[in-house]
Amino acid sequence: ERGEEEEGGEAPPAEAATDSESTAQPSEECDEVATESVAGGGTRPSALLTVGKAQTTRPRQSAKSTRSIHLRMSMSKSLSQKRKVSIAGLSEEEQTRILVGLMAAIEVCDVEQLEAGLNEATKQGVPQGKPVLVTARELFRNLSSEDWLRKALEERTTELQSVPVDSSALKSMRNIIRQAERLQAAPAAVAIAKRKVQEKVRLRARMTLTGKVFEEVDMTEMEMVDGSFSNLMDFPGLKSPDVWRGHRAPSFFSFGASGAEVMLVHQKQDLKDPLTKVPSGLEAQCTEAYTNILGWMYDRPVPEIQRAGLLQDILSTARHDQFLADEVYCQVMKQLTANPSARSQLQGWRLMHNLCQAVCPTASLHEFVHSFLMRGMRQTDNHEVIETIQECVTDLNVTAAPDAGDADDTVALQITLIDSTMRRVRIPESSTLKQLAEIAAAQLKISAVSDFAFFQVTDGLDVHRLLPDSTVISALLHRWQQLQDATARGSKLLFKRKFLRVDEFLHPGDLAHSNLTYRQAVWDFLRYPVEEDAKFFLDISARIIWVERDYFAEYVAEGTLEEEGVLEQVVPDVLLRGRNRSKVAQHVLDQYNRLRQNLDPLEHRLVTMSRVLSLMQRLRLF
Repeated sequence: ERGEEEEGGEAPPAEAATDSESTAQPSEECDEVATESVAGGGTRPSALLTVGKAQTTRPRQSAKSTRSIHLRMSMSKSLSQKRKVSIAGLSEEEQTRILVGLMAAIEVCDVEQLEAGLNEATKQGVPQGKPVLVTARELFRNLSSEDWLRKALEERTTELQSVPVDSSALKSMRNIIRQAERLQAAPAAVAIAKRKVQEKVRLRARMTLTGKVFEEVDMTEMEMVDGSFSNLMDFPGLKSPDVWRGHRAPSFFSFGASGAEVMLVHQKQDLKDPLTKVPSGLEAQCTEAYTNILGWMYDRPVPEIQRAGLLQDILSTARHDQFLADEVYCQVMKQLTANPSARSQLQGWRLMHNLCQAVCPTASLHEFVHSFLMRGMRQTDNHEVIETIQECVTDLNVTAAPDAGDADDTVALQITLIDSTMRRVRIPESSTLKQLAEIAAAQLKISAVSDFAFFQVTDGLDVHRLLPDSTVISALLHRWQQLQDATARGSKLLFKRKFLRVDEFLHPGDLAHSNLTYRQAVWDFLRYPVEEDAKFFLDISARIIWVERDYFAEYVAEGTLEEEGVLEQVVPDVLLRGRNRSKVAQHVLDQYNRLRQNLDPLEHRLVTMSRVLSLMQRLRLF
């Protein structure tokens, strides 16, 4: 007590104890913790007053002391019960964490989590008699038994046929199948179970309108492709390879590719005739659509300013007629098959996403498209591509059943992004643009929605007009209709950054935000209004090529950067005015060759884009 008083300063005076207060209390009631007032208005445990059975009170020095006097010994006992409940000293809360993890592993039959949880419980000295540990140990032993695995697979396969499937049941089946395959046990039961699980998940993916199934099941671990629709050659509307005339020749002294081996595989030359059986009056529109697809997917050089219009042309063609819709779907699937360019692939999947939002294929092609999408998820490790394909599946289901989730007061809005892709959002007409932005950001998985806003883009005007967040959608659409009636100019919503800051950087935790920020910075750079240091411009251009080096590799190797539509993708128009294109292209190529000697080809793409952005931020008008 003296030591405590010396450390904490002089104890505050306590009021004199009455005879009743100084009387010893029964020992069985001495189970509370005493607190005394201390300087500053707080409290501290009072001194221990018990010595054997004799109990006395410490002389009080002030009337301002608290009246409650309790036993510190009980406090120490209580704390020890909470803090030292296992041999290793784990608290009750930490034990609960281990047991909850084991319960989750038991629910989905996850043998790896079971093993890790049981080892942790043993290491930390959790009492082995707890029911959760007993159940977990029994299940862990069963997961090593072939007889148990066979019986479990048979029972769960039967349940899949008779009851609705939830995420836990699917995960449990997946884990049991994986464990059986790991032990090479019950192969017949595994084969039957896999087929049933695939049928159920394929059906859910075929019907999902929200994409929740992709959060519940790891599609990359499952063969989700229905064999009867996996080969597009089996589509009855497709021409026979013997009848199909093939591609145009790349040069006067060569022949165009044709035959079954190239009919549904990525190519860079125009089509001579359609892939599908369409009426003769629509054949010209089919070949023109393929030319536009080549330009949109960077398989044909096109100036960036013209690229935005290609997407609209492709979608308009697909909406015009069901024959054309099937033809465009087949052309896009063709260009996404065996495509060697990551940039072209991403653009192709973005086109597929917009196509799924705009028009539905015929019933005979629908299952082939769905099978192609499911297979695409397993053939890539690009996170952005996987998310785009998942959105394709969801939006295709919505397009096929437009009334499934619609309300009477909602309107479907088409939103354009800075990379010229589009998203469809359904929202009540009474909503504001701020609410629309929140929905669009959630769909795009953008966390910092406050950085973005909507702009009005009018046909024929290269000006982006910022719209107030408080604008009501119904009023905006009414004004735009009046504008179109008066001027024959349509308007659309552009969702982009309000402004780019000179001190910002790309966020690795918000990839959608980073990608759109980088695209907007490049978009502004290519439209830079005044010329500054030409060498600095060329350095930025060379680094843009490095970001997309897989796409530009062919032009770099052949020295053909000066081609129209290629150089415009990396060099601002202001730098090309009055200059020789070949010389500018050669300067960019020389700078690129110098740079790549010191750059790491394995560097993360986000880091490479950040380097380009940091250079653009040094421009005077950034």
